[in-house]
Parts: sequence; C-alpha cells; structure tokens
Amino acid sequence: MTIISKNQLIERIEHSQSSQLTPMPLTSALCKSLGVPFVTQQRDDVAKGLQTSCASIATRPTAYWTSLAVLDCSNTIVLGSAGAEDNLHFYKDQSLDDALAYPRFQNIPSDKFSDPVHSLASYEETVLIGSNHGFVKMLDIHGMANDTQTISPRQVAQYVPPGSNYDPLATPGIPIANSHVKAVQFSRRYTFNPDECYPVNTLKFFMVVGSAMHIWDVEHQAEPIYSRKFGPYPLNNGHWSPHAPYSLVATASTDGSVNIIDSRISPSSAPAWTSTPRAHRPSVRDVKFSPIIPYWMASAGKTQVELDGVTGYLHALLAKTMMV
Repeated sequence: MTIISKNQLIERIEHSQSSQLTPMPLTSALCKSLGVPFVTQQRDDVAKGLQTSCASIATRPTAYWTSLAVLDCSNTIVLGSAGAEDNLHFYKDQSLDDALAYPRFQNIPSDKFSDPVHSLASYEETVLIGSNHGFVKMLDIHGMANDTQTISPRQVAQYVPPGSNYDPLATPGIPIANSHVKAVQFSRRYTFNPDECYPVNTLKFFMVVGSAMHIWDVEHQAEPIYSRKFGPYPLNNGHWSPHAPYSLVATASTDGSVNIIDSRISPSSAPAWTSTPRAHRPSVRDVKFSPIIPYWMASAGKTQVELDGVTGYLHALLAKTMMV
C-alpha cells in the first residue's frame, strides 16, 4: 500500500498540468463549481454555482406533484401526482445521449394512470406506486409500442397490509393520521461483486403508512415479511440503508424522533437505535443514511438538519444546521 500526503498530491497534480494548455477535467470542474481557483490557475471563466437544467411541466390547476423516481436503465424520470386523473408522467433525459440536446428533458407519451400517487420507487423497469388508500401497486413500464412510442403502465401486483395502520379517531395532542402511503423504497437486491459478504437474493421493499412500516418480498403479495407499528404518532418518511447487509431501515416520525429497525430482529424487540426525544420540533420530515459512511445519518425537521453518528446503541450529534 502506498501512502501519499496532501502536499505531495497537490504537487503531483500541478506538475502533471504544467505542460498542458487545458486543465484536467476533475480539477477544472472543481474550479468552476467552487468559483475559486484550486490547484490550477489556468481557468478564467470561473462561475460560482452549479450547472442545472429545468423543464416546464404543463399541468392542470387541480394536480399537484408528490413524488419522483429515476429509471437508471432507460434514463427516464417518473413524476407522480395526486390529482383526479393522469397522475404519472415520464420524461427522457436526452443529455446522456447528446450533451448538447435541447430541451434536455423530453416528455414521453403514456397511457393515463388515474389513481392518486403519493410516493414512488423504481427498480430497473418496475415502479412502485404508493396510493391514498393504504396499499401499494407494482407497475411494469417495460412495454412500449414501437409504432406509437407510448408507455403503457401495466399492474403486475398489489400489496395490501393486514389490519388498520392508523387510528381513525383523533387523539388530543397527536397529529391526525391518514391512509396515504408516505414512502416506498426498494432494498438492494444483489451485488455483482463476488467478494460481497452479504448477497441478497430476493427483491424487497418497505412502505410507510399511518404509524406502521411494512417490509414485503415482491414475490409474496399475501402478507408482509415484517410489520411494525411505532406508537400512536404517524410516520412521515423512511429510508433503507444502502450498506450490506441491507437490513436497516430508518423512520421519521411526527413526534420528532428517528428510529432505526433491523429487519432481522423480531418486531416485538426494541428498535436498534432511537434518537434523543424530540430531536426535531415539531416533527421529522425526512431521514437519509449516508451513501458513503454506513454509520452516518441525516434527519430534516421544519427548521434544521441534523447529522448523527450511529454506532451500536450510541448517539453522537455530529452537526446541526439551522434555517432562519
């Protein structure tokens, strides 16, 4: 193993670019993004900020967008709406085929999907639809007629959790729950690395509805393989850890707390990790595991974002950002 210091790295980069008229792509992009010269002084058109693209979406006054998913296999963006009709829209990102394509996002015609969409998740050419009635539909959008180039979503499965996931009676001091599926997400299915220690053979997903979270095996619609209810407070969101063994799921609650469960442990056991009480006020809007560091997790409330270090049963607040 070779160890190189920061000064040695900078020296090597400067030396590698000293005889070139054009800087290296990596440092050139960094210069342009930061708005200040970094390592190289050869770029004059430095502009602070990020290069972004936008698309104007024609919509009805009664429709509102609730969710977004990306089909990496086909460079397609799926938008979900909770309107009265036509609630799935597809856009093709043409920049990956042609960097100068304009407009960047091209609308793909599709058959109307009338069910309200409150959450979306995608895997290859399969899309999960979180409904407003407490169940999830799985759609196959692979089929596209060559003559019309129209996407025709086809329902292949429906997952209905058992029992009631929310209390229809309002309790003083507790937010009123509804039957909207607030979040759905696929787990990692398998890895192409033969040295991976934790291969996963089945495709699973979780759904958040009311104050409950359910994990399903996509091949078994009869009942979930894991179900857990988190007290009387409804959940707002959830996130599946992208790190092996792909068993941790974090949930964001309206009581201001974050819980992490391990799907390998019985639902009757205590959560694997729980944040400090009222970590956010009044509630946690979103939660995400770090894609790089397995034991880092970010949670977002109404006015702040927290970064926590989760190691075993210990809790360490690493950073907090307040929005004024």
